[in-house]
Amino acid sequence: MTANVARRTPGRKATVDGAGIGERPCALLAAPANTPETRPQALALCAFVAVTALACAGLLAAAALVPAPPVVLPLLGAVCIGSSMVAGHELPAAIAGLRRTRRAPLDRDALDTLRGQLDQLPETQHPLGF
Repeated sequence: MTANVARRTPGRKATVDGAGIGERPCALLAAPANTPETRPQALALCAFVAVTALACAGLLAAAALVPAPPVVLPLLGAVCIGSSMVAGHELPAAIAGLRRTRRAPLDRDALDTLRGQLDQLPETQHPLGF
């Protein structure tokens, strides 16, 4: 049995070659399919992940400080860690969405116009003499 080998051909999608498998798209090399559409959606997803992590940490701290039944602590730990991991699973897609929707660079003509207008303003003395 041969090992699956991922390869990328310029201009084509990544494929996996294996014994009897043929060629199929490689899920590990593909871009995330659930990338948020807009920048506010990506920011909201990042905020959701942060709030989930903070809520889980607070819940675990409260359960450890307040006398909770010993049977509940492992279950609560598993649920808090698991929910943080599930929420964090969406984070790479949100970061990809933020990188994809970067703000456009400033317009050079508008900057030159603004600098020209600022150069036309009169110089004044500082009120305190600085």
